[in-house]
Parts: sequence; structure tokens; C-alpha cells
Amino acid sequence: MERNRSGKVIAVIALVVAVVGLSLGFAAYSTYLRVEGAATVQTDTNNWKVGFSTTGTDIEALNGTNTVNGVNATTDHTSDGGSITVSRYTITQATKPILTTKTGSSVSYTLSVLNKGSLDATLANVTIPTYPVTCAYVTGTQSGAGTDGWVEAENKTTEPYAGTKRDASTSTISDADCNAMFGVTLSINNQPYTATTTGSGTLAKTTGNHPVVLTLAYKGDAAADAAAANLTGDIEVTIQPIGVVYESAK
Repeated sequence: MERNRSGKVIAVIALVVAVVGLSLGFAAYSTYLRVEGAATVQTDTNNWKVGFSTTGTDIEALNGTNTVNGVNATTDHTSDGGSITVSRYTITQATKPILTTKTGSSVSYTLSVLNKGSLDATLANVTIPTYPVTCAYVTGTQSGAGTDGWVEAENKTTEPYAGTKRDASTSTISDADCNAMFGVTLSINNQPYTATTTGSGTLAKTTGNHPVVLTLAYKGDAAADAAAANLTGDIEVTIQPIGVVYESAK
């Protein structure tokens, strides 16, 4: 079991990125189009062709998807990075990673935004909610050892993963406490974004490539440890929708 400096048990958090609502929006000439969620939008033209890429060379096919595995920096869980499903315009969670309340615990997913059209594009804005993550207690049993992103919060060293009863907590975790523990960073073209802001940078026509890294991490400071010390069982952490808008260059 893990303990903080005051000797209280700190529950090991099972991080679950249930839905990552990262989406692309576009504006061409005087038309503004926002792409949200898993909507299918036919914007595949020679002039305007901007979208996510898992290869760094080709945009994802319309109505097609590919998978990106997470890189987990968490001690004892480097093989538990989970994965995301990437379409041309959206990212959603495929399999779930595991994080803990130890400093340095994080998971990252790397992909790109490419421009294969004949118009230059600019990153207009990035929209991140005031509270980027929400937390909820996990109850019930786990089927499948170590595969669903849950880790036993108490007696972790002696109880098995599969079939272990979760702490049936009826408490709720406030958004303030959840976001004190965990933070989200979206890096685009090597510029980190953690809050809603105006974007910057040109995505050149035909060959433009903006590297994208989505990171979810335990903050590991005094406020994070204080919130974690009050947990009574395993929790799920969900990233709230994030918006990224590219526009045709003025």
C-alpha cells in the first residue's frame, strides 16, 4: 500500500480515459464548420484537406480509423498505456491505461495533424473546459486482470486483480478535487495548451505537419496529494471534450 507523509493510505487510482472528445473544426473562405464528437463530415476536397494522422504521412481515411498506443511513464505500469482510436476528425478511447497517485505517473498519445490540401491553414483556437477531467468511484467487480484500467485501491499487494470487489463508495468526487489530482495537456506543434486559448502557427499547404501529444498526468503536488488522501476507493478519470479549430489562412 502507498502512504503519504502523514501515514494515511492513499488509494491507487485506476485512470480511465473513457472518452477523449478531441475534434477538429475548419473554416474555409467565409464558411465556418465545427466538427464535434464522432460526426462524419465530407470535407475531402483538393482545396481543403486537414485532419488527424497516425502515421505522420497520410491523413486518416474518411470513415476509417487507426489505433495509437499510449506511452505510460508510471512505475510498474509501463506496459499499461492503453490506446486511442483515431479517425480523420476525432479521438476516442480504445483500451484504458493505468495511472497511480505517485509523482511522475502519466500517459501520453502521439499523432499529427496534416494538411494535404492546396490552402495554407492556421491553428485558430484550442478549447479546453475549465475542469478538463471528471472523477467517479468504481464499484462492482473487475473481469480480466489488468486489462480494463482498474487497479485495486486497497490491499493491492495481496489481492488479485480479477474478480476483486471494488469499494462501494456512495461519495462523489468534486470537480475541484479531481482536477487538483489530474491535469491534461494538449501539445500542438510543440506548443502546450492546458486551457482555452487562441492558437498559433501555420499548417502549410500540401506538406504541413503539426505533431500532437495528448497527456494525462497525476500532478503530484501538495494539493494533489491532499485530494488523493481523501479517496475511499478506485476511481475512473474521464477527459472532457476538447476542441481544436483550424481555419484557412487569411
